[in-house]
Amino acid sequence: MKHWLTMIAAIALLESLAVPVMADEVHFVPSIAVIEEYNDNLFFDKEDAVEDWITTLIGGIAWSSRSERYELTLKGTVAPFFYQDQSDFDEVDLDCLAGFGYRLTPRWQLRTDGFFRIDNRPDRDLETSGLIFGSNERRSYHGQASTQYIVHENHTATLSYSYDQHDWKDGAQRQDYHGHALDFLYSYDIGRWFRATQLLLNAGYGRHEYDTSRIDAVYATFGMQRMLDEVLRLKVSGGARYMDSRFDVGVVGPPPATITETSQTWGGIGSIGIDYLGERTKCSLTLLHDLRTAGSRTGASDLTRLLLDLRYLIQEKFAIGLFTGYYLNRTDAGDYSTLEQEEDTFSVRPFLRWQIHRNFYIEGSYQYTRVADKETDVSIARHRALCQLRFEYDVMD
Repeated sequence: MKHWLTMIAAIALLESLAVPVMADEVHFVPSIAVIEEYNDNLFFDKEDAVEDWITTLIGGIAWSSRSERYELTLKGTVAPFFYQDQSDFDEVDLDCLAGFGYRLTPRWQLRTDGFFRIDNRPDRDLETSGLIFGSNERRSYHGQASTQYIVHENHTATLSYSYDQHDWKDGAQRQDYHGHALDFLYSYDIGRWFRATQLLLNAGYGRHEYDTSRIDAVYATFGMQRMLDEVLRLKVSGGARYMDSRFDVGVVGPPPATITETSQTWGGIGSIGIDYLGERTKCSLTLLHDLRTAGSRTGASDLTRLLLDLRYLIQEKFAIGLFTGYYLNRTDAGDYSTLEQEEDTFSVRPFLRWQIHRNFYIEGSYQYTRVADKETDVSIARHRALCQLRFEYDVMD
């Protein structure tokens, strides 16, 4: 499957060679950055918190080409990081991404995307799922292909297939994961009756496989997106998901054995979000409840997530912001595995960004995180502060 994901990026590159050489817009942006951070609890330990300074060096390249018919993006970053005292945990993160979109006709367009990522930090998924992992290496692969067709002036249908895979290094005590997903989205613009309003019908199927379990899920939602005024946008959806789970259960011997149990469950899914899109102020508030499928100790879990993302442009080149999130990951024994899970995470991160020169940027942030395990009644806190200096230059500009 790794070769299949590599093929996606290769196909995107080859297809780009088939379009006219002259593009409307081309960018080639090399970049370098250095991050210095202080962390008072590197591995989220309750009793033996380890503090340290971490230096991260980041080198990156981004290339994009766009015309009326196609869009091609290639990005890559390599980020070695070094601990001042805990040098045994020095590692290198890697992130490679490719995306290609092509409009076959005014109504029909195709797109393919893929990435390969190596990460090692315990908080790598903190702001997406709220989960904390160890410092073990994880390799992630993602590939997606989609097609969109404008059925009528105000009707649009989108069909997509995606594949994801997470492989943990030996000894991580985490479950490897791979999954397939097929998704269909139908959008109907009812602006003739209600200004700037679209109705959204979404349905799909996913198969999620872990080391000790497998989940087949079918879901459907109905929603709406509407511009309430010039700067305020509302999006809401709700529906149901049916899950058929198979998971291994250890049986005490003699002799010890493993049997397979099954479970069929229904669950509600939904989201509601409101965005403020002002000239200087951007704000997004989102509440979501869905199945979280990334590999972890227990496999899948039900995720409830509340996010606030606020950014304010004080001057043309100086901005401040606030990102905060609350995450609840919950699994009942017998739903997706034999293990129970109930963890809630709260994180808040104020930050500032300043473009000090045309090609130089400086960023500073502070982050407070609290993780509470309801099963063990253990709560862990962490404080983290960092400063980043970044240089980037568009060679084609």
